[in-house]
Amino acid sequence: MRWPIVVAALVAVGVSLPGVPHSETQDTVLEATFHYETQERRDPFESLVKEKPLVKEWQPVVDPNRTREPLERFDISALKLVGILWGDLGRRALLRAPDDKGYFVNVGTYMGLKGGRVISIDDDRLVVEEHYKDLEGNIVSKTLSLPLRRKEKQNG
Repeated sequence: MRWPIVVAALVAVGVSLPGVPHSETQDTVLEATFHYETQERRDPFESLVKEKPLVKEWQPVVDPNRTREPLERFDISALKLVGILWGDLGRRALLRAPDDKGYFVNVGTYMGLKGGRVISIDDDRLVVEEHYKDLEGNIVSKTLSLPLRRKEKQNG
């Protein structure tokens, strides 16, 4: 039974067979062809594993349409909480940036390179929340805290 397949392979490569008329080899080639009927079956050559593009680290979620605020030029770790003020208008925090300027922030102010937003101002700290897309595409929030640094009294 292997003879028609061998002849078909040789004819497909262009080898002429001595003693075999051309019409017989042509019939043999037609016998060896195969047509796959899909009938709503999957493609057998398509990979079963769907590959996602690799993301090496979490990507920050930042709205591109929003105008950036001055404190978004600096990393949050470079900002220092100098003081907290409160009164009739609520709480405000005073931050010192790497450019040696002071900035007042309220709850809702954006800051940091990754689009963090102030969610609370406590008596002794400032809480910032950043949103990221993890490796699977889910949005995850990360909470950062900037402590109020008080100068220690020197005895002497």
